Amino acid sequence: MVLLSDIAEMKFVSENSAESLVSLRGLHDRVVDDESRSQIASRSDYFCHARESVCELLARAAERLPREYYFIVKEAYRPLSRQRLSYEAAIDDARIERRPGRKEEA
Repeated sequence: MVLLSDIAEMKFVSENSAESLVSLRGLHDRVVDDESRSQIASRSDYFCHARESVCELLARAAERLPREYYFIVKEAYRPLSRQRLSYEAAIDDARIERRPGRKEEA
């Protein structure tokens, strides 16, 4: 397992993909998108869209789920600006967690 705190100092290269975005709506009966958007910051109309290859993998994974399980997708697409903010916040949190002498909260 690789934790976010383990990769906090790594640098990642992001490339734009020419791959089409596909809606998750109606993708599979065991893939449900959360139309309420109650737990996401983005208001993009593309929140329930993902790259075509990702949708294909998700549909294949859904086929393997036990009948009583399903995937619920809160957010698939994020604008790059939102993703950068989320990533930076997560890295900052990981750095705080790794500080020497940090006491655990009760």
